[in-house]
Amino acid sequence: MNASHSFTVIYEEWNHETFDGFVGDLSDMMALYDKQADYFETDLLIAGYSEEKRRPVAIGWHNRKEAYRDMEPGKLYVHETGSVSFGLPALPSAESFDPVKHGIPAFDEARREKLNLWFGLGDQVNMGYRIDGSLGHAEVTESGIKSAWLKHWPDRVGEPIDPFKAGQIAMPL
Repeated sequence: MNASHSFTVIYEEWNHETFDGFVGDLSDMMALYDKQADYFETDLLIAGYSEEKRRPVAIGWHNRKEAYRDMEPGKLYVHETGSVSFGLPALPSAESFDPVKHGIPAFDEARREKLNLWFGLGDQVNMGYRIDGSLGHAEVTESGIKSAWLKHWPDRVGEPIDPFKAGQIAMPL
């Protein structure tokens, strides 16, 4: 079982009719998740439309062993303005952000960054690349969510990611 499956199982056990109801229970849900998946270091970023706040919000959470980007482990952080990203270069304000002009280059740059894939767990080091597959963009508004695929990288399941490999040029979708 992986981290996203563990969270999905917990999420499906709770009945939420609104995003605000989900956010209200999220601290308890994440405490349960952390007990069940304590060996997974997890970064969670969930966005939705808050009817109470009448605007989109993003909720950030992580269970790393120490503070990460000024966020303490196990604490929920509500982001109501600007853009939020983990492990990406600085992005422009939400008002001037363009997914193609800013998003694709940011993910291409992050895709080329080699890091410890064990994320500091234990003494082992496993250096590699972490961004593969496809890149999508979702815009959350009061009327719903609009999403689109922006790019696909031709990586193969089971093979190491090599962003510099000849013929590995990503194609816009």
